[in-house]
Amino acid sequence: MLENLQNCEFIRLYYVRDKKVKNIGGIYKLTDFYIMFYLNFVPKAKTESNFWSNHINTPEVNNWYGLTYESICLTHIRQTKEVLHLDSISTKCYSWRSKSSMPGAQIDLIIDRADDMINLCEIKYSKDDYKITQEDDRLLRNRMTAFQNETGTRSGIYLTMITTFGFAPSVYNETVPVKLGMDCLFG
Repeated sequence: MLENLQNCEFIRLYYVRDKKVKNIGGIYKLTDFYIMFYLNFVPKAKTESNFWSNHINTPEVNNWYGLTYESICLTHIRQTKEVLHLDSISTKCYSWRSKSSMPGAQIDLIIDRADDMINLCEIKYSKDDYKITQEDDRLLRNRMTAFQNETGTRSGIYLTMITTFGFAPSVYNETVPVKLGMDCLFG
């Protein structure tokens, strides 16, 4: 049944990196955008008149934007790898969540490359150019350190951000050497 749902592109198996490279498992994630929208909003809209007018810019809707944008990016990994000029390098793609870091750490997309480099990709939805803040800088460094410590990787790491509309000027932009906008997903 799971294989049929994958073949119809209703769900996708995402690989999750655990402690060591040789121990890779996975989770299934709903990927059909209409079903994700329906499950999140249609039942609520049926019971509340003016649902959309009353919920624009609420955390619930903004969170949905972010999760949906992340799903779109994960659906377009091939295009991201092309923009990064990784289409001719063998790669493994997965996500990661810390089991011990405080505060918790998770990485949206890891592109583990055969050239002994890793792109740790943070995916951020924003209605405008994204501004990397001091807090973003701290969180990204924490995630990278937690990933290195827990996985024991000796590979070089490129912090990579994928945003909707690019980046606003910030003193913290140098934290992230690789910055992509969503135009790379549809090129």
